[in-house]
Order: sequence, then C-alpha cells, then structure tokens
Amino acid sequence: MIDLVGRKADGWLPTYQFLAPEQAYRKLERLRKVAEHAGRNPDHLTYGYMIPVLVEKGSVTTRGQIAGSAQEVAEQLADVVRHGFTFLNLWPGGEATKQRELLAREVLPIVRDLMV
Repeated sequence: MIDLVGRKADGWLPTYQFLAPEQAYRKLERLRKVAEHAGRNPDHLTYGYMIPVLVEKGSVTTRGQIAGSAQEVAEQLADVVRHGFTFLNLWPGGEATKQRELLAREVLPIVRDLMV
C-alpha cells in the first residue's frame, strides 16, 4: 500500500494508535523514496499523522496517545514534525474544550519555537 501511495496519492494519513511513531517514520521514508523513484517530487505530498493528545501534567504517553505537560506534549509533536510529517490531526482527550485551548495557547506555540 505504501508503494501505491508513493506512486499515485496526494498524501498519507496514518493513525497513531495503529502505527507507532517509529514505524510511521520508516514508512514515511519509504513512501518518499517510492514517490521519487516514480518521478514525483516527494515534497509535493502531504504527510499527515492522526494523534490523540492529552495535555495534563503527570499523564504519560502510551500506545494510545501522546500525553504530559504542555512542554512534554510539544516536544513529542515537534519530534513527529522533524521526522517529516507536514500535517498533524490532533484528537484532544479529556474535556475537549479545555484541551483545545491548551493545545492552541500552550502546546502549539512551543512546537513552533522548537521547529526554528
């Protein structure tokens, strides 16, 4: 399937719970190589990753979600971006309104700063 995506698709959107980051990084690298081999510019594809997140001090990242303080979550998300993902679809855990606000006000600014 990765080969087909590399040859024909506009992008790729795996899910964190079904494809752990280390596996996703390897598949993304392969996808880019397949696209290039097919004569496509791999930079023109969108590489998304659907990630459940919980911003809560004392929470621990599991196979089901990235979790922790705003700084801890931001560092983990920045690592995903450094590995080549260009789009993050974040699923807030816990109380959705509060989590969205924490992501927007605290986490994403840190991610931006880490990417500079």
